[in-house]
Amino acid sequence: MLAFTRLDERLKIVCHELLMGRNEFAAFFRYIDYATKTCDLVQLINEYYAGLICQRANLATLISTEPVAVAYALAVINVRDRFSVTPPWVLKQYPVVDYERPGRQPREKR
Repeated sequence: MLAFTRLDERLKIVCHELLMGRNEFAAFFRYIDYATKTCDLVQLINEYYAGLICQRANLATLISTEPVAVAYALAVINVRDRFSVTPPWVLKQYPVVDYERPGRQPREKR
């Protein structure tokens, strides 16, 4: 909880908007009594991650189909550590996170 409270407010909004509809994350937001007003999430992500993600990525589709994977991918990008590794459980649960190059399909679940 403490780590979340220390995040930039824009990043808190991004996390909340992506994850609030998922049971496994909704309880956390209720516990810390965090809520946001609906916003243009695509625009907020593009502004916050300017220069770090492709501006032509179809974020709207990714957000609607894979919100948890988008949240994890953005979290890894936010670390800004080139040696940061996505935890194996995330790759197993959300294989769409594991793109190494444009057009590459995610690895098969094992």
